[in-house]
Amino acid sequence: GDMESEMNVDPPAGEESLERPEKRRKIEETPDDAEATPGTLGGLERGNAMEVERQYDSGGEEDATDAPKDAAGTDSRPSELQDRSGLQWDDDGYPILTENWAGVKKEFLVTKPQLLAMQNQATSEANKNNQDKKLSKRQERKQRIQKTEIENANKLCPIAADGRDCPYPEKCKFQHNVGDWLAQQDPLAFPDHKCPIFEKRGHCNFGWACRVRSHHTKIETDPVTGVQKYLNITIPEVQAAYKKDTSNVLPHDTAMLLRKKKHVWPRADAKVKEVLQVLKTKRDSSAIAPDYEKLPPREWKKQVDFRGKLILAPLTTVGNLPFRRICKSFGADITIGEMALCSNLLQGKASEWALTRRHECEDVFGIQIAGNFADMTARTVELLNHYTDADFIDLNSGCPIDMLYNNGMGCGLMNRPQRMAEAVCAMTATSTVPVTLKIRAGRDWSAPVAHSEVVPNVEKWGLAALTIHGRTKNQHYKSEAHWDYIQQCAKLTNLPVIGNGDIFDFEEAIQRLETSGVSSLMLARGAIIKPWLFTEIKERRRWDISAKERFELLQKYANWGMEHWGSDSQGLDRVRFFLLNWLSFLHRYVPVGLLERFPIKINQRPPTFVGRDDLETLMASPKIDDWMKIAELVLGPAPKTFTFEVKHQANA
Repeated sequence: GDMESEMNVDPPAGEESLERPEKRRKIEETPDDAEATPGTLGGLERGNAMEVERQYDSGGEEDATDAPKDAAGTDSRPSELQDRSGLQWDDDGYPILTENWAGVKKEFLVTKPQLLAMQNQATSEANKNNQDKKLSKRQERKQRIQKTEIENANKLCPIAADGRDCPYPEKCKFQHNVGDWLAQQDPLAFPDHKCPIFEKRGHCNFGWACRVRSHHTKIETDPVTGVQKYLNITIPEVQAAYKKDTSNVLPHDTAMLLRKKKHVWPRADAKVKEVLQVLKTKRDSSAIAPDYEKLPPREWKKQVDFRGKLILAPLTTVGNLPFRRICKSFGADITIGEMALCSNLLQGKASEWALTRRHECEDVFGIQIAGNFADMTARTVELLNHYTDADFIDLNSGCPIDMLYNNGMGCGLMNRPQRMAEAVCAMTATSTVPVTLKIRAGRDWSAPVAHSEVVPNVEKWGLAALTIHGRTKNQHYKSEAHWDYIQQCAKLTNLPVIGNGDIFDFEEAIQRLETSGVSSLMLARGAIIKPWLFTEIKERRRWDISAKERFELLQKYANWGMEHWGSDSQGLDRVRFFLLNWLSFLHRYVPVGLLERFPIKINQRPPTFVGRDDLETLMASPKIDDWMKIAELVLGPAPKTFTFEVKHQANA
C-alpha cells in the first residue's frame, strides 16, 4: 500500500556467500553424491553455496599471480582493488567496508579470490539457464494456458475430496475417483506434519487434496464388497468450539450488485454534494479560501489513539495477513492492510477485497485505499463502513509508482491540492470511523509541497492523523529519508504526526521520537527485513536472533499461510510465492553477532559473508535459487511447473 515493499533489493554487484576458510578441508572431503534430505539441513555445506545474482565486469581485475608488472618486475596495480560496485579490497583480498556497507567482522567476510572463483562458475550456469529458459512472449502465454488446462483437468472435486459423494458427477468437470487421483500425485513431502487447519478447526475442508493430510484422512475397506472408502476425519468437539478468526468478507449478493453497477450509495453521494458546494469556491477563484467550518460534521462511532504507537506500514505483496500476524507477535501496535484500489473495490473484485481481510489478533487495524476523485473515495468508504470492521481508513497519497502517479493517485494527488482536499473531505464526511492520510514531501526536493499545501490544512479537512514519509516521489526509496523535513511539517499541525522512513535500529527509533516532533513511528522495510524490530524498540535492545529461530519463524508463517490461502497444492503454491517475496528482503539481515559497528542503517548494503552455521549462511544469500531451497525446507519440493520472479521493481 505504502509500496515500501515495492523494491528490488540490489545486493553488491558480483558478490555471494561462501563457507569460512577453515571449513574448506571438511567441505572438500564431502562425497560428491551427498544430498540434502527435504526438511533437514543435511548436505548444505557446499552444494548450497550461494551464487552471484548480479555480476560485475571483472575484466582487468586479474588475480595476483597474473597481475601486470612494471619494468622492475613489481606489481603495477594500486594496493587497493576496486570493482564497479564501489567496494574496495585490501592487499589480503578482504573488502574495505566504508559507511555505505554494513560493518561485518573480518572473520566472517569473504575474500575477493573466493568471490572471483565462484563468479566464473555462476556466470556459466546463469548463461546456461538463460539459454534454456529463453521464450518469446507468445510462447510464455501458450505455456500459461497449457498449464491452466492441465491443472484444471487434474483437480479433485472438492466434495469428493471431503469424503462425500458429488451430487453432480456428470456435470462436474473435476475428478471423482480419489484413489486414481492420488496415484497421479507426488508423495507428501512431510508425512508427519500436522495440518494447521485441522488442528485449529477440527475439520480440513480440503480433505484428500490437503498436502499435509496424514492426520485427518483414512481409508476404510468394506469387508464384504472390498470397496475402499476415502474418509476425511472430523473432530466434532473441536469443530463446535472453533470460532472464525478472520473478518471483512464482502457478501456475494453485494459483489454481484457492484459488478452489474446496480449498487447505490445514498450517504456517500449526499455527502460529496455537500462537500463540493463548500469547496467549489476555491476552484472558481484561488483568491477566495473555502469556509471549512461549513463542511458536514464528522460522525465517527469510534476513536483511535495514534500517539506513542509502533505502526506496521501497508506493504504491497509482503504485508499480507500471515505476515501481519508475525509482526503482531513481535509487538506491533497498529497494522494496516495492503493498499487497495478504490476502482477495484467498487467493482467488487474478490482479489482486491481480499486485501481488506483482518485477523482477530489485529486489535487496531486500518484499511488503506488509493483513489483520485471525491465520489470514488466517498463511495469506497461507505462500502468499507458497511462490510468491514476496520478501526480507521487511510488514503494513500505517498505511493511513487508511475502507474498510480500518472492516474492522479498516490503521489499524484500531491500535485493536485484541490482534488486532494475534495477526496479527503468527502471521506471524513462520509466515514463512520477515523480517516488518516499518508503523504510524501512532493514530487522532488526542488519544490516540496507537503509543508505548504497539505499539512496546514489537515485539521480543517477533519483527519485523525497524518503520516509523512520523508522522501519525494522521484526518490522512491533511494538515499536517506529527510527527517528534518518531517520535523518541520510536524510543527505545523496539532494532529498526531506519524514519521516514516528508514527506521532500522532501536536507537534510531528512540532518537526520532524524541527529536523530530512525531507522535508515532511507522515501520516498513525495517519490519520486513527483521519483524522483531518492534520488540527491539520496545525493549531497547538489539536481538541477536539465531538462524534456527528465524527458520522457525518461516515455519510459523507457512502454517499461518496455509490457514489463510489453503493447504491444497494451489494454496501451497501461494504460500510459497509470498514466502519467497518475503525472503527477497529477509536475506538482507546481518546477524548482530557478526557486526562490529552499530547502528546499521537500512540502506547500508551487506557485504558477502559467511554465518556462524550453514543455515545462517544460506539465509543470507541474495540468490533466488537459494531462496527456493529455503522454501523447500519449509514446504517441501516445489512443483515442476512452479516459477518465481521478484515482484517488486523499484531500487532500494
